[in-house]
Amino acid sequence: MTGAQSSDDGRYTLEEWQRYQRMQAIKADLDADIGKRDEETKRAIKEAVDEWLDEKFAQVGKWTVRGIIVTLFGAAVWFIVWSRGLRFP
Repeated sequence: MTGAQSSDDGRYTLEEWQRYQRMQAIKADLDADIGKRDEETKRAIKEAVDEWLDEKFAQVGKWTVRGIIVTLFGAAVWFIVWSRGLRFP
């Protein structure tokens, strides 16, 4: 027996056919709900990843700016020391 078939000749009783149709409708509704939840989950994950990446890019940018400032400061100190004639071995 497959699906809602109850006899060997493949015929449905009216009650079996109606129950089968109701079950198919319920299954379709559940599948639609799962699809909506999947989309919501994907959207939430994408938003969380975007926020995390923004935070990491901001952090990298902060370290990059600090690195540039330290490099410029070091170059300025080196230039001042070099221009005054102080030589390091």
